[in-house]
Amino acid sequence: MKSVIPQRFFKLDSDEPAEVLLRQITPNQFRLEEPFRYLDPPRYAFAVPSGDKTDLASVPTFLVWLVPRYGRHSLPALLHDHLQDPAAGVSSEEADTIFRSAMASTDVPFVRRWLMWAGVSLRTRWHTSIAWKIVVLLWVAVYGIAVGIGQTAAVVQIINRHSWFWPTALVYAIALVSPWLLCLLWGKRRRAGLIAAYGLVFIGTPLVFIAITLGWYALFEFVARMLGRRTAPLSNAKLETKPPE
Repeated sequence: MKSVIPQRFFKLDSDEPAEVLLRQITPNQFRLEEPFRYLDPPRYAFAVPSGDKTDLASVPTFLVWLVPRYGRHSLPALLHDHLQDPAAGVSSEEADTIFRSAMASTDVPFVRRWLMWAGVSLRTRWHTSIAWKIVVLLWVAVYGIAVGIGQTAAVVQIINRHSWFWPTALVYAIALVSPWLLCLLWGKRRRAGLIAAYGLVFIGTPLVFIAITLGWYALFEFVARMLGRRTAPLSNAKLETKPPE
């Protein structure tokens, strides 16, 4: 039987479920117009005030096909943004854990919320120190880029009716086994490292094609912008301008 998680998000001045009411202030930023509360007794009770600025879920453009920037995780994302303020009284790591727990209360699917938790954990590690920046870069490079290219090469071989070559198979095998050992580098956050590694492995191939597509799109936008600057404005001497009434 499925366990039911009690409601945790409420309006600030009542026990009614919280609603997301935002005002767009820049192309990528919003301001919270209606405050809300998050209750997870006996551990947590937070009030998120109106006026808080947010970009909703901080998902890179090349990943919005997998995790949209808004949805069932909107309230947890707003809470997570608020908890980044030192005045909230929690560490970044604890804020990440609260974010994952809060997503469970809004029925975010299990795999998606753990992937999102791994993503924010990567960001937290990134901001910790130079050493962690190196670890995160290697994590993304090895499990995302390298494995993605290896998988793409295997797909191309299958399409062209060629057999798998051993180097690709070996890389793939290492990618499936190595996270269990290398995640120990993450210490208490080893689950985040493990999930991030496997997440990058399985989305590596589509990311390669998305990167190529976005590259072509950026090129088209650049060419269109250059051509647009050279285009003379439309004019027609036969057009009559009527005086304002």
